[in-house]
Amino acid sequence: MSAPELVARAFAVRTAAHLAHLQARTLSQHLALGSFYDDILGPVDDFCEVYQGLFDLIKEYPQIPVPTDEPLVFLVDFVDWLRKYRDACAQGETALENIIDETTAITARTIYKLRFLK
Repeated sequence: MSAPELVARAFAVRTAAHLAHLQARTLSQHLALGSFYDDILGPVDDFCEVYQGLFDLIKEYPQIPVPTDEPLVFLVDFVDWLRKYRDACAQGETALENIIDETTAITARTIYKLRFLK
């Protein structure tokens, strides 16, 4: 797995969260997903810029479909993916590891809100 895939996956999950936010049936889900799609953009943008500063421009991004599962499912899948491929995407660069960790924390915080703050 690669840095371009991380960025593409994050944007696909962000889009899915935004759509789910617009379809939410509870205020807690609406607010949690709204926070997620707002909060995730900065770290993903930072990751891309730092990666490109350390390595080279990302010229191609893989096509990642927007998840259509329930929000809790696609967020858990995303955090699992981040944890599994953290080292491969960061390529030993602690600055990138920190940004991935922040992205994981934002996602895990949203999972907590969706699971327990109904």
